[in-house]
This record gives sequence, C-alpha cells and structure tokens, in this order.
Amino acid sequence: MFNFDPTDGIDWLRIVCGVFLLPHAWGKVTSPGPLNFFKAAGFPRPVAFMYLALVFEVIVALALILGVWQQAAAWAAALFLVVATGASFKVSKGSWIWLGGGCEYPLFWAICCVIVAIHG
Repeated sequence: MFNFDPTDGIDWLRIVCGVFLLPHAWGKVTSPGPLNFFKAAGFPRPVAFMYLALVFEVIVALALILGVWQQAAAWAAALFLVVATGASFKVSKGSWIWLGGGCEYPLFWAICCVIVAIHG
C-alpha cells in the first residue's frame, strides 16, 4: 500500500507535502487561531468550514503520504492551498511574508503539490 521509491525525489516531495498538512489539521482542534482566521477571511459558517478543512487535510495528507490516488490528492491539495493563499492574502491585507501572516507559505506548498500532481 505504501508507495515509495527512496531514489525518487518526487516521492520525497509527495510525502513531505502530506506531512506538512498534518500540523495544520491538528491546529484546528487545539487552537482558537484557525477559527478566528476563517471568520476574518469571511467564510460562511466558519466553524463548519474549519472542520471541513480539517477532515480534508487529514484525508489528503494520508493519501499523499501513502501514495494512494497521489495525483488526485496532489491536485486537490493544490486547489485547497490556492484557496488558503487567497484567504491569507485577504486576512493579511496583501502581505507576502508568512511570518507576518502573508500568503507565501500556502502558495509555496500549492506549487509543491502541483509539481507532485504533474509527475503523477
């Protein structure tokens, strides 16, 4: 079930993309910050969207880590992260640098997921 070739850089990138989604899913249940972010971004029903994002992140992360439906999971993660980029841009009022709440971090990971998806 676990699809991994240690000599394939795309496999490493795929796994890292999945692993890096997990702390964000965990943060949604351990911190008030994500709910405040969903409210500030203007999502309708922010609690529902936050939990939907949590479930989505866990499912896509596991698919990427295990190499199951990896191309579909990578495209789904990329789309999810593009939405997160837009929301971060809105909430940060156009800031780029992630340390200041900007959109740099989700955009970087969206691009990484696109690379994984293209290599299928």
